[in-house]
Amino acid sequence: MTTMHSSYQIEAEGLTDVGRKRQINEDAILLTPEQHLYLLADGLGGHLAGEVASQLAVKTIRDFLSRFNPAEDTWPVDIDPSRSDAANALATGIQLANRTIFNQAGMTLSQNGMATTLAALRIVQDTAVIAHVGDSRLYRIRDDKILQLTEDHTVINELRRQNHLPADAAAQEDHSSRYRHVLTRALGQTEAARIDLREEPLRDRDFFLLCSDGLSNMVSDDRILILIHQRSDSLKAACQSLVDEANKNGGKDNISCILVRCTIPLQ
Repeated sequence: MTTMHSSYQIEAEGLTDVGRKRQINEDAILLTPEQHLYLLADGLGGHLAGEVASQLAVKTIRDFLSRFNPAEDTWPVDIDPSRSDAANALATGIQLANRTIFNQAGMTLSQNGMATTLAALRIVQDTAVIAHVGDSRLYRIRDDKILQLTEDHTVINELRRQNHLPADAAAQEDHSSRYRHVLTRALGQTEAARIDLREEPLRDRDFFLLCSDGLSNMVSDDRILILIHQRSDSLKAACQSLVDEANKNGGKDNISCILVRCTIPLQ
């Protein structure tokens, strides 16, 4: 799908796949071109509950942003005055999603403890508003380089960040530790979510990739970059290549990705 926004033409495609080991796909993706909003969630919490949490997250955020007008409506949660209205609105939608999941999990025994990660991208004028919770990732590809713009909210990454793991031990832990996938943050775990939020100026031909750990754990960043470049003429084909590669490497989890390309058309 291709749309125009400000001086940028925006193309976006997404794909989600159950993988080779799981019976249920608990990932959810949502592309809303009229809002220039792209959401990816990876649910957790037992049989079917993860699927409920991820779907609740993306739908709650989409619905809030589709109806909320910062200039006229009252903000339902506290906002950060140092942030733009667009960033505060995205963060508010995520807080409402968190509250919705938390409350529903408390009312239904089969969904007790359900939660979800989230990676979110909203293009507003010439700015990318980026938010995330958990270990779903958002990358930017610019000048033939791939850069992870999010930081995994996991026990292993927190230990690494605090220098509690030597570099060689961290590398080993990443591949073998039972704590590798233990999250320190997720939507639905607490009454209020801790959200990482940033705003990045766009440049011509910026690529953004949102993905679940079913992709990032199976395919290296360098290989992701190669596959996207090989299929850069078709974002749909690029998404398929990424999913196929993750499955070829084992497909141990659900696999989801969204690719967004921002270009300034030739005059």
